[in-house]
Amino acid sequence: PHHFVRSQLCRMRVVAAALWVAVAPVDGLVVVSPSVGARRWSTARRASSAAEVSLERAPKRPNEVMRVGMPSDLRQIVEMAHDEFESAYGDPVQKLGLRLVLWLGFFLRLTYGEPRDHTVLVYSRGDELCGMVEVSMQPRGQLAAAMPPPQWIKRLRGDLAPYLSNLLVSKKHRRRGLGRSLVRGVETLVHDQWHVDSLALHFDADDFRLSQFYKRLGYHFHSDPRTRAPSVAVSVGNFSLCYATKHLAPL
Repeated sequence: PHHFVRSQLCRMRVVAAALWVAVAPVDGLVVVSPSVGARRWSTARRASSAAEVSLERAPKRPNEVMRVGMPSDLRQIVEMAHDEFESAYGDPVQKLGLRLVLWLGFFLRLTYGEPRDHTVLVYSRGDELCGMVEVSMQPRGQLAAAMPPPQWIKRLRGDLAPYLSNLLVSKKHRRRGLGRSLVRGVETLVHDQWHVDSLALHFDADDFRLSQFYKRLGYHFHSDPRTRAPSVAVSVGNFSLCYATKHLAPL
């Protein structure tokens, strides 16, 4: 009986941790939103969409391409995201909850959606994913939820606008300009295919290099007049996030 009780308590902790991660997201995990009830995006449609996204003048190497993410990318995407975010969760059960939320959340993002509502872009070399980024329609100025809600729920929170999140590059492929290329890819997609001329994002206020990265790419954010540091727009857990926007012109 004691073993049974302990096992049930352990299961409850895992579920609670997953729910906690879902409602208390951190910068980067905070994202996305295809509509769960919308029509399914088949792998074939994803493959055809990949051909449409003629994105980027990235630093190309043999077998490298930027394309729309597909369900077959799920495992590598989850591993990349888990490696990036796990340091924010000290409890082993919370880390397990994080992994469960990533698996479920990214599965939904890669397999369900509405046109011009959500897209995952990946940069790959052969079968290996080097980096990824997401863009979705979100209420202006607000963080996206860790788990993707239907679009009609998002509309209850305000007018929707393109929102960039989860910009990740694997450690072995950093300092090659892939992050910049992925951001440019999102900008091209939003401007040329979604026909919207603005893009927004949140970033960690304590990361000076990140603020300079987005500033060089043309993003604007409010600054403290005394320190000239980006003003904090919202706090989530231990993270202070700044809000940045950019007007998009044809690339």
